[in-house]
Amino acid sequence: MTIKEIRKNFFKLNLMSDNEFYRILVFGPTGAGKSQFCNFAQKDLENKINKVSDSLDSCTQDPQSNVFQRNGINCELIDTAGNNDTDNNDVKNLEKVCEYLKSKEQIHYIILLLNYEDRLQKDTREYIETLGKIFTPREFYTHLCVIFTHLPEKENKKVIEKKKKINKEISNLLRKTFDIKEKEQLPKTKVYFINTEIDEDDDGEKKFDEKSQKTVDILMEQMKLDIKDFPPIYTKELDITGKSSKRRKEEQEKKIKELEKLLEQEKKRKEEEEKEKKRLEEEIKKRQKDDEERRKKEKELEEIKKKQEEERKRLETIQREAQRQKEENEAKQKAINELAKKNHIDIQTLDNVMDASLDIAKMEGIVSGGGALLWIGGAALTCICPIAGPIIAGIGMGTTVGGGLFASMAGAVAGVSKLIKDYQ
Repeated sequence: MTIKEIRKNFFKLNLMSDNEFYRILVFGPTGAGKSQFCNFAQKDLENKINKVSDSLDSCTQDPQSNVFQRNGINCELIDTAGNNDTDNNDVKNLEKVCEYLKSKEQIHYIILLLNYEDRLQKDTREYIETLGKIFTPREFYTHLCVIFTHLPEKENKKVIEKKKKINKEISNLLRKTFDIKEKEQLPKTKVYFINTEIDEDDDGEKKFDEKSQKTVDILMEQMKLDIKDFPPIYTKELDITGKSSKRRKEEQEKKIKELEKLLEQEKKRKEEEEKEKKRLEEEIKKRQKDDEERRKKEKELEEIKKKQEEERKRLETIQREAQRQKEENEAKQKAINELAKKNHIDIQTLDNVMDASLDIAKMEGIVSGGGALLWIGGAALTCICPIAGPIIAGIGMGTTVGGGLFASMAGAVAGVSKLIKDYQ
């Protein structure tokens, strides 16, 4: 996890206790125009809010609070006495600042005002180092923006080049003073150039430089973004010796460790939630699958029940048909039995008739065979005796026909007798 990510999360867990305002501390050497900037930020054309001096004498001895709203942002600008104070009260003034900030508990941003013409003099560098002792170097660097005032009236090519050079110089100075390595992912120093002077038009109406006012609007928006990225600076134990900054640094490191621990716990909690979520998703999928199988089985069971019902109806139809046929057969059997009872013939009689008929059939068969022989003999005798031969053949033919007829009738009687006997 990067330092920036840690600080962002640290800020989320350590919300501003006084969130009505973004509390902004304004530092700078005497004559840089701190009071004028406070008036400029509040769009006070009459300089009624803060006293503004035309000389290098310090006009602000005690910190002064300026509460206002700009672009929907509630702000408290704290104007401080300048370094290089005319009464040489730099240390005393910084002590007053520390005491004042202790009552405020925290600040959210620091503005360092410098005079464009003065550049970065030695005493200004020393002043920046002193501020870095009041705060921790990292606190001071990450919550800081630099504003240069008292700009030339006309912005020509030379002025533009000088601005670029100053921008680079102040960035290098701050990184070197606070030992900020290039590899550290910290924001670049924000540097702005603002003309805070009040002008008058031809009608004598006072007005501010519009371009500089737009620059202040940009600064305010950038300030909102920076405040979201870094937690406020807690000011309960500020002093100018640097001891409190060491303690606060240790506390910050402790809080960062606590934050890392909280983040780790949060990570584990999210992992557990994700694990539980996956488990529930799998359980839901399983239940859906079980429901699908259950519906499929229910459908199959319905099909089976439907087939069983069809089979039951078919069997009932078969049973009814079988019952009907049985009843018909019973009725027929009953009718036959009644007929047989009415036309009952003695079995012995049937046997006798059948035996007699068979005997007659056998005898008539023999007679018929003899007649056939006579017919054949008569036919043969016709060649020898034309008269006797035909007579004998005729007798044989008659005997054969008569015997066959009687044999057929006797067989028919025997067959009928056998049928009656079997039926009974």
